[in-house]
Amino acid sequence: MSLYFERDKCYLNLHNKNFSICEKIKDSSIKNICYGSVAESEKNFSICEKMINCSKFEREICYYGVASAKKDISICDHKIVDKNLKDRCYLSIAISENDSSICDKINDESEKSKCYSKTLVAQP
Repeated sequence: MSLYFERDKCYLNLHNKNFSICEKIKDSSIKNICYGSVAESEKNFSICEKMINCSKFEREICYYGVASAKKDISICDHKIVDKNLKDRCYLSIAISENDSSICDKINDESEKSKCYSKTLVAQP
């Protein structure tokens, strides 16, 4: 393993949700993990846009983390294109907010059923 890779892993472990530490990481995969972690912690989806050399899906996973942390369905609506990930985004927020109306946005019938069962059971 290269010394740079080990250094980057060290930065990742130390970043403590600090965006400036992510900037020091050279390895793009590790840097992207750092950005995703900071984006979720800071509840700031614009940090996901800093990710480099990644697939659209990887960036959408970052958006999903932020949407779940913020409990913001508008991020699911406007930033996530992948249908399965979008459904999981709605499911996560519906459960955390205990709001069965969000379940209506889910396309997959199995996920929608899961959503209703988890939110309706939790209601008093």
